[in-house]
Amino acid sequence: EVPQFYPLLFCNCSTRGKNHFEALNYSKVPEAVARVRECNADLVTRLSFEFLVLTAARSGEVRRAEWSEVDWNSRIWEIPAIRMKARRPHRVPLSTRSIEVLKAAWEVSGPDGLIFPAGPSDRAASDMTFTALLRRLDIPAVPHGFRSSFRNWVEECTETPWSVAESALAHNIGNATQSAYMTSDPFEQRRQLMERWARFIAGEEG
Repeated sequence: EVPQFYPLLFCNCSTRGKNHFEALNYSKVPEAVARVRECNADLVTRLSFEFLVLTAARSGEVRRAEWSEVDWNSRIWEIPAIRMKARRPHRVPLSTRSIEVLKAAWEVSGPDGLIFPAGPSDRAASDMTFTALLRRLDIPAVPHGFRSSFRNWVEECTETPWSVAESALAHNIGNATQSAYMTSDPFEQRRQLMERWARFIAGEEG
């Protein structure tokens, strides 16, 4: 059952590691998200980009997300294994702002099929959609780079345990032996982390 919807409220407000995806310093992410919100791209593209950043998900996971994967009562988005890089299902805790974005998308595409369809045919957007948007707005990053921005923010601005941060990104934790002993998902810690990330993007937390 979908809860009662309220008006959408928009807030005003060098990578490191092993990959080489072009990414913003995390301090620039709030400005980038604000620029996308205010640009003249179609609403679905703007909402899907913001959802991408808020959830620190991969582009394909967002572009192919379906309404059936959203648990409104528990505020969880469950991505099936078939769409995950590690081929394991992944639960994403939805921040308050993520829920607002989904409610706005619902008005366009709900209640069935893709959350962020590329037009009335209910087909998934191209993998170049976000890249083209960022280029047009002269934002020096690629979609995947926002995962790096998130990871660096977690490391430098929070005291989040390494395993929680890696779980938030759906990364494999350690080697096969270590993973076998990681039987619990620190889900509530991840929920608090994603809420803090949303507040940071909104300029409500330093």
